[in-house]
Amino acid sequence: MGQESRIKPSRNQFAKLISEVGGLCPLCQEELIVSRNGSTTNLSQAAHIYPHSPTTAERELLKNVPMLSSDPENLDNLIMLCHNCHHKFDNPRTVSDYMTLYNLKKKLINWNRAREYYKKHSLEDDLVSLLGSIEDVDIEANHQQLSYKVMAVRKKMSRG
Repeated sequence: MGQESRIKPSRNQFAKLISEVGGLCPLCQEELIVSRNGSTTNLSQAAHIYPHSPTTAERELLKNVPMLSSDPENLDNLIMLCHNCHHKFDNPRTVSDYMTLYNLKKKLINWNRAREYYKKHSLEDDLVSLLGSIEDVDIEANHQQLSYKVMAVRKKMSRG
């Protein structure tokens, strides 16, 4: 894959990548967007975790590592770093540094998926439903004994 096939992240993709790392370089904690005297400067660079155009040596070095995406331009394969950390990561490329960024990005992806899930699923609605189910249980009529034994609520509710 050549240099010409690199895709510059759109404004929305850029915002997502910056947000994903909390606006800080995840390796050194430097601010990636700096405001001074009314001017805002972007100090971030989108680093390819698996190289965009790997050399033969890089392909050999990374032949047994897991990948977050088969497409090097996929957002899952990009992470925002400061210029210095991006340069250190790329020169020289090591399996250890690759795995550090791979694991970090994997955690960020999982964290964002969990955040999206909880945004779509209201905990309050689940609690109201659960409390309604508990409220409908007639302990005396069913001759059920209260138990403080730890188990899934689903299991407790289905015991008769």
